[in-house]
Amino acid sequence: MRHIWIWVVACVLLLHTIHVEQTHSQIHNTYEWTYEPNVNGTLHVKLKVTLSAISGSFGFSASESSPIENMKAWEADTGNPINISVEKKGDRIHYTVELPGTKGKGFQFYVECDETNAVREQPDDVYYFYYGWGSPYETTHTATAILPKKHELLYTNYSEPVNITSQMDRLYVEFAEEVPEDGSFRIGVMFSQKGVQLLKKAESNFRLGQYKDAKSAYEDSIEFYSQFSELHGKDINSFLADLRGKVRDCEVNLDEERVESSEQLGDEKYGEAVAAYDSGDYARARQLFQQAQNAYLSAGNSEKADECQTYIETCNQAVEQGQLKTEADTLFDEGVDLFEQQQYEDAKAKFEEALAAYTDLGDEEKVEECRERISSCEEQMGGEEDGGGSCMGSCLIVLAFLGAALTKELRSMQT
Repeated sequence: MRHIWIWVVACVLLLHTIHVEQTHSQIHNTYEWTYEPNVNGTLHVKLKVTLSAISGSFGFSASESSPIENMKAWEADTGNPINISVEKKGDRIHYTVELPGTKGKGFQFYVECDETNAVREQPDDVYYFYYGWGSPYETTHTATAILPKKHELLYTNYSEPVNITSQMDRLYVEFAEEVPEDGSFRIGVMFSQKGVQLLKKAESNFRLGQYKDAKSAYEDSIEFYSQFSELHGKDINSFLADLRGKVRDCEVNLDEERVESSEQLGDEKYGEAVAAYDSGDYARARQLFQQAQNAYLSAGNSEKADECQTYIETCNQAVEQGQLKTEADTLFDEGVDLFEQQQYEDAKAKFEEALAAYTDLGDEEKVEECRERISSCEEQMGGEEDGGGSCMGSCLIVLAFLGAALTKELRSMQT
């Protein structure tokens, strides 16, 4: 059991009923307790006492650290109030119920009060209270602890419950014990509503198909209950194992949802990819087929994933061919521009590069056009070479004529 600070609410209330000419063996009072703990720290106590012998008063004491408020007493039969005197002695407060006259065997009366600082809050919204009553005489005790609404009983110590019932979302935890002379009746009760709330949330989410939230709530409940080494009315190990089984059930359903969702996503992306492929947008088609493939793989549909891979490879080829076609067209256009600028040698080089690209693409029409362009460049380049030779010849003839004329003139001058 988790470490519990046991806060002695009543600090073992000490009975000192004043009896008249009775031995211990003749005294056996009966006490019927009702405890109502509250999460604000107060404990409402109601006690019904049945005397077993003649008595003139009934006394008890409590620790000063646990103040008692709203104390009152009254006769069970008539409802008439009974006076209570209070006296402080050291660190204890002594209370004396002053019975009217001398009351004999079977007389019954009630004492009711509120004790502050009696219910202690532990971590994780867990609450605990302890109550004790000691007497020098034999006593019979029955007690009912009425827990706050929608709280569960986690643990009891000192005395085991004899019965537990539920009324209007409140647990009634019943105890019964015969206490010998100089003995004490003690109970400790731990309770909380956190585990109940977590399990209710988990079960509700599971029924609604919200498996992620259900899984989280079950895991939180496991963490909450795991801090206890024992739970009242449950085998803690079996209980936690059942909760872990619920977590696995959530995980199975989440996997099924994921597969179904992934399959749907794969079908959606596959349809978009085929549409892009048919329209010739191979780059987008490739991207969409990759998304569809990932979704199918997540869903475990390897057949559709393989089909997507075939399309992806086809798209890769189409994209590469598209890029090569663009490069070839660019080279061809550059060759045309250079040809028009009469830069025939550079133009020829561009057409030759374009020819190689179109050959790889298998575009016979453009291959033939490139060859024609290359021939045109070569013809122009050959024409330029022929035109340069005629000019040189003309120059030589002119120079020959000029040389002959000059020689003839020189001879005439000499004669």
